[in-house]
Amino acid sequence: MCTGIRTLPDIRAICFVFNVALVLVSTSCCCADTRPVPHDPRAVTILRRMVQAYRELKSLDLEVAFTVATIPLPAPDHPFGIPPRADTEPASPGQHAPQASERQLEQRIRLRFVAPNRLRLELHDTDPESGRSRTALYLSDGRTFWSYIPEKNWYTREKAPRNLRAFSRLQHFHPACLELLMLMGIDPFQELKQVADQVRYLGTQSVRGVPTEVVELATTSRAAEVLVHLHVGQRDSLLYRIVHITTPVPGPIAPGKVGDALDALIDAPQPPPMEDPELPAVSATSTSTGPVGPFRTRVTCENRVTTSPVPPPDAFQFIIPPGALLYGPTENPARRKSGMERLREIWQRSRSFPSAIVPR
Repeated sequence: MCTGIRTLPDIRAICFVFNVALVLVSTSCCCADTRPVPHDPRAVTILRRMVQAYRELKSLDLEVAFTVATIPLPAPDHPFGIPPRADTEPASPGQHAPQASERQLEQRIRLRFVAPNRLRLELHDTDPESGRSRTALYLSDGRTFWSYIPEKNWYTREKAPRNLRAFSRLQHFHPACLELLMLMGIDPFQELKQVADQVRYLGTQSVRGVPTEVVELATTSRAAEVLVHLHVGQRDSLLYRIVHITTPVPGPIAPGKVGDALDALIDAPQPPPMEDPELPAVSATSTSTGPVGPFRTRVTCENRVTTSPVPPPDAFQFIIPPGALLYGPTENPARRKSGMERLREIWQRSRSFPSAIVPR
């Protein structure tokens, strides 16, 4: 789904905006290894088939909506314990299960495409200061490429390339989702072994009545475990849902502990803190249901896909917003990035696709 925009920093170059520091898992064993293959061939085949399906599309109408859920996790029993994985959240005995909260995000993406080079990409969000909705727009009518930046009320105008793959040469175009990258012929999974520690096939699941196959990409760093579930249509190999789950990896519970023998000094009795007469007294009776650890975050991107759309007559028509100014670059033209440099930049962003799909 969709992921790299200036107005939606979380979705950025998405597909793709992920600069999570990934630590590749390295394991060794002197006996027979019965663990699953880190990169399941069946899952990799599904991803390759999806990339090819988008490359061959002649038209597409895509709407993307986002929801985010925050799930409190029980505090780990061991100072260096790891919270349960995203698919297991048992509550400790005698404690109430932590309550998760879920809400619809205001960010939305609308993508329309008709081969060879007509495009309309809308990025909807809300101005954090005024609370008003705003829409960033990237549009090609086949002859001219336009972009509109609502924060500045600026618009740009360039000659439209002949096909979508050549859009990487545009100076003011910022792909905002995985689907758009794949439409441009870019394979975000080309160097999968350098992006994901593990790729698994999780089986099938229905998404709004569409049968899909679920592929999990897993990465682990010293700070967090990240799981990305891609729901790929069984019939058309298109993307219908992305679920991005981030579980923090907790460090020592006691500040200063590093896991060696000197940690015992931190547990030495400390004098009680001085009471502040200006602060209200704290009751000795606590209403807490138990220690709560870190929070797991789950962002779900729902794709509504139409592969043979009939766009309205004005779908690829750009109307200059009232008062908008034509943006003129002030940098030295010799320093402007070439088409190859832009393509390399987009490719580098697409390699970090997992974080690119997460709106902030």
